Amino acid sequence: MEDFSLDALAASLFRDIKADKNFFETKYVIVPSPKIESYLKAYYLKNNSSVLMNVNIMTFNKAILKLFNINYDLADRNQIRSIIIKYLNENKDSLDGEVLKTYLNSENYEIKLFDMASELSLCHYNT
Repeated sequence: MEDFSLDALAASLFRDIKADKNFFETKYVIVPSPKIESYLKAYYLKNNSSVLMNVNIMTFNKAILKLFNINYDLADRNQIRSIIIKYLNENKDSLDGEVLKTYLNSENYEIKLFDMASELSLCHYNT
């Protein structure tokens, strides 16, 4: 029977990261909460003697701000939503993920784009 504990997940995650020999490429690990972010960092320090380089473990809201290059302290929800709308609108044909492409390329595109950007911008304030 498989072990689905947080320890097993962390061990598997860091095993995969160590197996990747491209040391110069930054790896991003997006987690749902600050507690899990702290846990993963502490787990690595507790169980490994080497330094963890070029690995960014961050919550979803921090990832959104980093992806769109938004100053965390100055960002308000409307600014984040506007930047996300602009990005998705300019890049909708080159996005990864068939579900996302299908959703954004269907009828009522503008409404769906606004809804998606609103939900993503709200993540910043719900943590």
